[in-house]
Amino acid sequence: DGVAIGIDVGLGYCCAAIFHMNKIEVIPNEHGQQTTPHWIAFHDSDIHVGESAKVHAINDAANSLYDIGRIAGKSFSDPALQTDMK
Repeated sequence: DGVAIGIDVGLGYCCAAIFHMNKIEVIPNEHGQQTTPHWIAFHDSDIHVGESAKVHAINDAANSLYDIGRIAGKSFSDPALQTDMK
């Protein structure tokens, strides 16, 4: 009766799935999609993630981050990160 949860943190999207009773089932996000884009947007005291952050970025790109899988775990002073920020 083993159960396992897997998370794929890709470069642009992420996905989660559960293995139970010899079957794999992808866990959908809040919009019913099997993958979630790596986007985060900040607006006042709100934090948007995934699709809603992507939509928010249209009107407020300065407070939005995308493809964050590429920078996860890097120091803010990392030269490659600083180059990307310019």
